[in-house]
Amino acid sequence: PVDVVGVVERILQKRRPAIERHKLTVEGPARQATPQRVLADELLLEHALTSIITNAIEAMPSGGRLRIGLGATAARGRTRIEVADTGPGIPEDQREKIFEEFQQVEGSVAKAKGGTGLGLAIARRIVKFPRRWRCACCDGTV
Repeated sequence: PVDVVGVVERILQKRRPAIERHKLTVEGPARQATPQRVLADELLLEHALTSIITNAIEAMPSGGRLRIGLGATAARGRTRIEVADTGPGIPEDQREKIFEEFQQVEGSVAKAKGGTGLGLAIARRIVKFPRRWRCACCDGTV
């Protein structure tokens, strides 16, 4: 079992310079007395979450807010990991496109900075691989 909060904390520590450069407020999942654990490959989970969190950090204007939340569905034995930000959002007609290789939102920060358009595509493949994970895209705002 993988400690999800521990994975998120490691990612945020690695991304601390970008978080500080963008003057972002981060609300991470709170440590609980009992760690929230999931059955997953830790390296793959960290890779997928790193891509998602990095995209959120890079897309936000200075002074934005990043929120990472965890929720459990006891009846189904699942954990939900949510990453929300105060960035510009993703136009509805491009929400599926951004999960394809080499695709980016037109006029996006990542595109302007020379991103490859691979991060979210790889994250989705990782999430879909065991077929027990699900990836849903929202509007990018909280």
